[in-house]
Amino acid sequence: MFNEISMEFNGMKILIVDDDTNSLVLINHILKERYIVDIVNDSRLVMEKLTVYRPDLILMDIMMPGISGLDLCRQLQEHPEYYTIPVILITAKSEETDVFNGLEAGAIDYIKKPFSELELIARINAALKTEIYIRKLKMLIKLKDSFLSMVSHDIKTPLTAIMGFSELLLEERVGGNLNEKQKRIISQILDSANHQNRIIKDLLNYSILESGNMKLFIDSFKLKSIINKSIAEVSFVLEEKQLQVIVDVDDLFEIECDMDRIIQVLTNLLANAVKFTPKGGIIELGATKNDLYAEVFVKDSGIGIPKENIQKIFDEYELFTTRGTSGEKGTGLGVNICNRIIKEHGGTMFVQSEEGKGTTFFFTLPYNSKSK
Repeated sequence: MFNEISMEFNGMKILIVDDDTNSLVLINHILKERYIVDIVNDSRLVMEKLTVYRPDLILMDIMMPGISGLDLCRQLQEHPEYYTIPVILITAKSEETDVFNGLEAGAIDYIKKPFSELELIARINAALKTEIYIRKLKMLIKLKDSFLSMVSHDIKTPLTAIMGFSELLLEERVGGNLNEKQKRIISQILDSANHQNRIIKDLLNYSILESGNMKLFIDSFKLKSIINKSIAEVSFVLEEKQLQVIVDVDDLFEIECDMDRIIQVLTNLLANAVKFTPKGGIIELGATKNDLYAEVFVKDSGIGIPKENIQKIFDEYELFTTRGTSGEKGTGLGVNICNRIIKEHGGTMFVQSEEGKGTTFFFTLPYNSKSK
């Protein structure tokens, strides 16, 4: 029966850590026919052991001389390579606080002595099954990221050509003069191409943030310069909707950030403000600061957000999007991407809105971010 239970985990490695020889012999006897097992009888040698033997699971006693199981758990959690190895603690203690401390230290489960063979195998298999699922999920995420990158590259190449030629046609630099109907059709082509381009950018950015591979290059920058570059990114749609932009930021106001990423945040927030502000409206950008952080805001005089939808904006598991005042479409990823970028900087993002009066997005950037 036990062999059938453990068959799918054949070949998986388990490291047993216990200073009690009798306990080591017993557990090793139970496990050796089902898994690849190695043992360490001195907790001080575990970190060295892991350099030559990488287990799929560590089974570890709590009460050990030298380094306790709890302290060793904490060391593993802080290690850049070993923090992902699941740990099951073996304990003779039965107090709830002992169990709590073990799980807080980083263990994923615990087994109380005395234990049955069946319970030991069941808990190990449950932990290994979770580990297998996590590995499969990581592999699928990697495949998804590779797929997105490949497809995005293949789609962006013709999209860039479509956008470029459409702009040349609209400017009447090629193909001669256009009548109003021709201009309207080409404008629709350009709008659709731009929308598809934004979707590709959002998907790629979201994928990078999800993978945890975003690297920030923090330095001090003049906020006004960053704002002006962001405004330039959306200048065409600002003119199209005849929106007034007011920037109330001192020329010397500095922030600590990755400039390209904060330009991305502000461009996204500006595009959002443009989308939900009727023609002739106003968009304001400003900032305040104290000794700890700078707070930047983007305020519009648009249609506002219904109260019941405000929380949905920052929900990572629910894509929330609505059409703009001129029928503009979005991916629902923009604000989520901004929020992730600000979190990577060690800041926070929040929103205030009132239906019919407009919306203000705020984000903070700490002044100690260079240490991140």
